[in-house]
Amino acid sequence: MRLTKLTLVSVLSYIVASLCSAQPSELNTELQTKYKQYQSTLAAKKAKDLFQVPDVIHQNKQTQRWYGIERIDKGKAIYNQLCIGCHLKDGIGTENWQESLDEGGYPPPPLNGTAHTWHHPLGQLHEVIKYGLIEYGSSMPAWGAVLSDDQILDLIASFQSYWSDETYQSWLERH
Repeated sequence: MRLTKLTLVSVLSYIVASLCSAQPSELNTELQTKYKQYQSTLAAKKAKDLFQVPDVIHQNKQTQRWYGIERIDKGKAIYNQLCIGCHLKDGIGTENWQESLDEGGYPPPPLNGTAHTWHHPLGQLHEVIKYGLIEYGSSMPAWGAVLSDDQILDLIASFQSYWSDETYQSWLERH
């Protein structure tokens, strides 16, 4: 079975917009199959250039998180230059971000912990920023040609710094 861009867009949009908190067993069989195919396709495509998340991320004594103040500051400078136009100030995202756009896809979601971003592991967040999601019908551009892996981690630290302690702890426990 060949996956088309429309199928991938449908699968991704459905998952991102309405099933980020669902367990895989709650997904119907057809969607599970399509999502597994999408994951395999993506893995094969990026296997040569995948970012390797450090095995151990030490907790910073100042922030009680995997990143420190310096990384947050660097990331906020990047965010204000590249991301604020879509994800808005402090990562609040666009209004009605869960509603499908007329042309398909969804508006940029909040990154401040009030949407699904915390449902994704560090490596996946990194990949979305590096490779974007345009080929899957999203407006999320690829920043890998502009940002180094370390700068992408700075960027992730910047928006994770907006997450409440409770949201951050849930993210840690989930991943």
